[in-house]
Amino acid sequence: MTESTIADRAWLIETLENLVDDDIADLDPQADLSDYGLDSIRVFELVQKLRAVRPDIQFADIAENLTIDGLCEIVEDEV
Repeated sequence: MTESTIADRAWLIETLENLVDDDIADLDPQADLSDYGLDSIRVFELVQKLRAVRPDIQFADIAENLTIDGLCEIVEDEV
């Protein structure tokens, strides 16, 4: 894991925690985040935030990858 990858993961976890109002840093990175409050409205909010890193991101990209690892892959693809 590179320094930028670690920073991206930390930023993503912090962003997710703010969206779901819960501490998810210690979750299994393959856990389905919808079980922790990441509903469709919050996914839409996440898409808006991720567009700062990846302007071409779509709702479906996120909805199909609702794990910490899956979301990190989306962010890291662009970095």
